Amino acid sequence: MWEAGIRMETNYRACSFPITPDRITNLWQTGKVSKDTATQEYMRAKKHVKAYLDNVEFHSRFETNFALASLGAIAFARSPHQVAPTVPWRRSSFLRIQKLMEISLKVSRVAGAGFGMVCSGSDVGQEPRSCEHTCAARDGCSEENWPQSEEEFKDIAKLAGQECSTVQEGGAKYDPSTDGRHCGWSGPEGQRCAEAGDSGTYRFCPCNSDREL
Repeated sequence: MWEAGIRMETNYRACSFPITPDRITNLWQTGKVSKDTATQEYMRAKKHVKAYLDNVEFHSRFETNFALASLGAIAFARSPHQVAPTVPWRRSSFLRIQKLMEISLKVSRVAGAGFGMVCSGSDVGQEPRSCEHTCAARDGCSEENWPQSEEEFKDIAKLAGQECSTVQEGGAKYDPSTDGRHCGWSGPEGQRCAEAGDSGTYRFCPCNSDREL
């Protein structure tokens, strides 16, 4: 508190200070405060103004680095074989953004592929069905969208409403598939859409559309 009852702002909002070093000098020159008080408050005001400007610079630098981290995460998620640009400052924020982008792209890929759990011969006397048969009314079967990891398969199974008691690599020509409880996520390399499952097996088929045409 000043002798003259003038208060210095200390919350550093983005607005001009009611008391600045120049204003203090003017108060002393006009005789409203003593020289000693003016000198003391002048130095204090300079410190407050410097702290305010440093605070503004810090937040500006934070916003710039955050934006760069966001752009870097997007570029890395779109091109996973490229080295992600590093942002030494706030690296934890960059990693969180990168993870969110990867999850978002993965969910979009799974949902866009139109995966559905389809029966491939569980009824007595029924011929096993291939994914080509199942996806015939959904713009065909996509050989490009088989799950690439166990984690991705679990997301696909969840979207299809299937809970797997166990998940193993599988390796059958009709995988990914399930018997209703146990699931196999990885099939052999090559074309799999035309393969039919065994009796009692449900295949997960990557149709090009999630709606019947």
